Amino acid sequence: MKKKWLAMAGGIGVGAVLLVTSGLSASANYTGYEAYKDAWKQTKGIDSLGGQLHVTVSDNGKSLIAVDSRFKNNSDQKAASAAVQIDDGTHHHDLNVYHQADKTVFKSGESETYYVMEKQGPAWQAKGKHPEMAAEVENVIDGLVGNLRNNVTLTDDADGGKQVSLHLSGSQIPSAVHALGSLLVKNASLHDHEGMKEQHEKVPFAPAQLDVDFPKLTDQIRVQEINLDATIDAENYLKHQTAVFKIAGKDAAGAEHEVEVKVDVELNGINQTTPDTVDLSGKQVETIQRENGKQHRPW
Repeated sequence: MKKKWLAMAGGIGVGAVLLVTSGLSASANYTGYEAYKDAWKQTKGIDSLGGQLHVTVSDNGKSLIAVDSRFKNNSDQKAASAAVQIDDGTHHHDLNVYHQADKTVFKSGESETYYVMEKQGPAWQAKGKHPEMAAEVENVIDGLVGNLRNNVTLTDDADGGKQVSLHLSGSQIPSAVHALGSLLVKNASLHDHEGMKEQHEKVPFAPAQLDVDFPKLTDQIRVQEINLDATIDAENYLKHQTAVFKIAGKDAAGAEHEVEVKVDVELNGINQTTPDTVDLSGKQVETIQRENGKQHRPW
């Protein structure tokens, strides 16, 4: 899927982390929810960090795509960088991203051109913060999660750290989660292949050969399994998170599919990370232009 190749990679990771983090809100006792919430807030407040993200998607056991990213972020410097590798089973693609000096630079391994997107949007977007919206989202997720918080387990490690887990399958998965999963899958299936080819022309640094055949599920869509695990270190920082989601359903021809999404995130370099930068002097540079007064976004 050429149109959403970058959105898919980031979206799956962000979506998985959202499911891991947003649902773990307040609880009367110091349970897995409360432990995770405390660690999440402390980790969010750090000045800098690095990490690795690994995402795989398979259909009936066949690998569709694998995405690996090594990222660095420093909020004080308002800088970030990421090296992304994508494997669709046939081709391997590389993308480097740098956020520096109020602009974002993209460099594909398939081109010598550096594409530059200037900063836009209000300050809270640039900082990734909006307190009022965050509170609203937390309230909505709290309502959806309900008694699921009782399924989160908390285990103390010998080194002072903690393990937080949420494992659900079958009838343990609420109807609201099934409905949300079905909505997301059906929406993803609405993008026709020809439309993606047309949109790909507007994303010049997207891999030219990336064309993943994701199944288009239309009927009997259901979430079969959700496994979430987080490691919190002795200093109460999140260090490692894994998530596995299994969604089943039938396509228009009646064929059954089981789609599995695996996400693994490891954080490091807390308060000791400086993002990579790129010197554009002497480079072949192209600015991503605005369309109809709005800057075209590559995702």
